[in-house]
Amino acid sequence: MPTTFADIEPAHMMGQRIMFALRVAFADKYLLRAHEQTETREGYVTCSICNKQLRDDACLREHMATHSNRKDNLCNKCGKHYKHISSLCRHQKRCN
Repeated sequence: MPTTFADIEPAHMMGQRIMFALRVAFADKYLLRAHEQTETREGYVTCSICNKQLRDDACLREHMATHSNRKDNLCNKCGKHYKHISSLCRHQKRCN
């Protein structure tokens, strides 16, 4: 993989994908595609309440909890409730 901008042309000749404007090299076409989608927001979904753009429907479902007072994620050990599954997972690592 190229490490400097001067190495880009030989790397490109070897078939690697290159982002010239950012001077970033992607050896894998899937990593390049994921980066392009991030940059262009292609395929993103938009929250109908706050217009935040999210990566996919699963992220939108998780985000929608921020607009609600519901706390559906329950810790089985201590009984605390959380809006986000990520908050519950973080809690469970520390819960005795």
